Amino acid sequence: MVPYLNSRPSPSSSLLPPPPPPPSSSISASAAADVKTYLLTAISGGLNQQRRGITDALVEAYTLNATLLVLKLGQKLFWKDSSNFDEIFDVDWFISSLSKDVEIIKQLPTKGGIPMSPYSMRVPRKGNAKCYQNRLVPVLNKNIAVQFTKFDYRLSNKLDSNL
Repeated sequence: MVPYLNSRPSPSSSLLPPPPPPPSSSISASAAADVKTYLLTAISGGLNQQRRGITDALVEAYTLNATLLVLKLGQKLFWKDSSNFDEIFDVDWFISSLSKDVEIIKQLPTKGGIPMSPYSMRVPRKGNAKCYQNRLVPVLNKNIAVQFTKFDYRLSNKLDSNL
């Protein structure tokens, strides 16, 4: 367990500004509010890359107004470590401390007793938050659950100061 995660301040207000509205090319705002979408990511690389990947995933879920599934860590790439996210981090605290900004769940919901099957796609390389929103909101709205592959593109290096 990472030591600094053991200190658990209770979030009194959202840390981030409200997410931007969906682009006009996607479904209507009222319909978008009724559709719950899910974002899955697999974080890869060394420690710094995985830290950035966690930040990227949170910002993307926030920007796309999607529910984030607890992250999967790349286990065969750099460290050859088989640890899962929940073996390194306090998942319940991770979920509750970010709850005012991003909804995070431990597993995808089921449809008729069968787990949802996410649509897999690569995210745009070197895209900014606006690019992600314009290109990925329609995919999320169509597929409901989307797994981003190769999610190590350093979106966190180009964040607006308000994020």
